[in-house]
Amino acid sequence: SSILTGLNFIVTIHKMRAPGMTWFRMPLFVWAHYATSIIQVLGTPVVAITILLVALAAEIALFAGIAPNFATTGNFFEITRLSVELGLLAIALTPIIVTGGIDLSVGAMMGLSAVVFGAACRDWGLHPAAAAMVALAVGGSGGALNALLVARLRIPPLIVTLGTFSLFRGIAEGITQAAVNYSGFPPGFLFLGQGYLWGVIPAQLPIFILVFAAYVVLLHRSVIGRALYAIGFTPAGARYAGI
Repeated sequence: SSILTGLNFIVTIHKMRAPGMTWFRMPLFVWAHYATSIIQVLGTPVVAITILLVALAAEIALFAGIAPNFATTGNFFEITRLSVELGLLAIALTPIIVTGGIDLSVGAMMGLSAVVFGAACRDWGLHPAAAAMVALAVGGSGGALNALLVARLRIPPLIVTLGTFSLFRGIAEGITQAAVNYSGFPPGFLFLGQGYLWGVIPAQLPIFILVFAAYVVLLHRSVIGRALYAIGFTPAGARYAGI
């Protein structure tokens, strides 16, 4: 409907031009109406997604023509392997964005959790599974701190997460002195990030697919997901509805 409205507005303005008026002699306000209508058309989700897909297809075609090894199965799975951690972060941030919030500290929190995991394995002598639980507890505590400041103290999430971004990053740099590098992890643990199933599929890709499917169900097929969308659409209305 937004596309049709914008196109109809453009046609209406075009008909309102004075007879014999050329494009270059149109008043500024007419140009402004044209620009507004074009932005309205291009800003619709369908058109925006179409533009992104066309740009992506053009980029793939360009790199495939330049680099012979780009359009190969091995390179495709290698790109997915390198994109899994960013994809998991994006999935985790989706409910926050849906509710109208933002989290600028997610990268620093991931770095702090990784540093704690490395310290737990090498310095504290914990098994990787136990170290992973400690790292998850640290991440959950950081998220709880953000939630407390935003939900209870009513501080804007942009301000809160900007501050905790510096906090988490500072703690991580304090633990490592900005120089310590954790390595020497067991081969079984390294397989999760560097291994391949059947020699082709990255080992972490099935994990990403399962998490993605779970979040699709959570956001679109559950009461929690509907509540998140309601909060993002109108927080006051969601509060009056008891959400």
